[in-house]
Amino acid sequence: MERGFTYRLVADLIQTLETEGYQIGTGQYLRVQELLRQLPDGMPAEELMYALGPLFVQTPQQQDQFYRLFQQAR
Repeated sequence: MERGFTYRLVADLIQTLETEGYQIGTGQYLRVQELLRQLPDGMPAEELMYALGPLFVQTPQQQDQFYRLFQQAR
């Protein structure tokens, strides 16, 4: 996946998560930034979804919702 697309996707996803009621703090933004910095070029979107999930998800219900919202943002 192209870096520019990845950044836009993550920005859209975070905005959607906040709209859905996820509380996203500074620590999560910093962890996302660090994760994105370490990603290899050309990482498939599905792998990005699984890499980002643990940064936002706390329950199985949130996990299902996160994956659905990620697919929508994609």
